Amino acid sequence: MMECITVSDVINVSVEEVWKKISAFDEFSDYHPGAVRSFYLHQAADQQGSIRRVEMSDGYVEELLVNIDPKNYHLEYSILKSSFPLDGYSAEIKLIPVTQDNRTFIQWNVSFTTTHPSPEALVAEIKNNVLIAGINGLNDYFSKS
Repeated sequence: MMECITVSDVINVSVEEVWKKISAFDEFSDYHPGAVRSFYLHQAADQQGSIRRVEMSDGYVEELLVNIDPKNYHLEYSILKSSFPLDGYSAEIKLIPVTQDNRTFIQWNVSFTTTHPSPEALVAEIKNNVLIAGINGLNDYFSKS
């Protein structure tokens, strides 16, 4: 069964600032509290086809940047390899400027299938420890800058 998760929030800086950080595909560990380190494995530039590895305390993922659209503040990536029980994992991050007060609306969508014995628990873990933690991490990152 395909699992789908969507999380959204507002980040308290301009869309340009948020885009600069998330489009630097290898800098995920700069703002995500669950990432110990992240780096490029292939194509050391923020362009379609780049592959990053994200190492966490409990595992790793290798992700392919499938699409990057700076004009529309949109990127898509998929997991190529993972130590987690995920198949067909794809993700999309969209940013929309909140023009009235120079903030950013962020929406992060993921979909995947899993062989995990408790898919509901894995969905909750990804929602809380990847998506929500990532968005909260972005807010924390920018509040310190």
